[in-house]
Amino acid sequence: MSGLDGLGWPQEGCPQCGSVRGYSPSDMVDNGVGLEKCGPAHCEECGWIEPTFDEVLHSLHNACEHTTPRNEV
Repeated sequence: MSGLDGLGWPQEGCPQCGSVRGYSPSDMVDNGVGLEKCGPAHCEECGWIEPTFDEVLHSLHNACEHTTPRNEV
């Protein structure tokens, strides 16, 4: 869900509960070459926290272990 902030700019909502008010996207910092993400996005309404890259890789690895391997010719 998305809405508009006070200036009319689009605003993201929490991917878990859809709240726009409680959702805080990741902060971005200028590292000299561009902007870099600093910390995870989170929602104060439902407690959702954006998973880290390592958590995503771990869940993908676990999902692959539970699938039946294809027979390669």
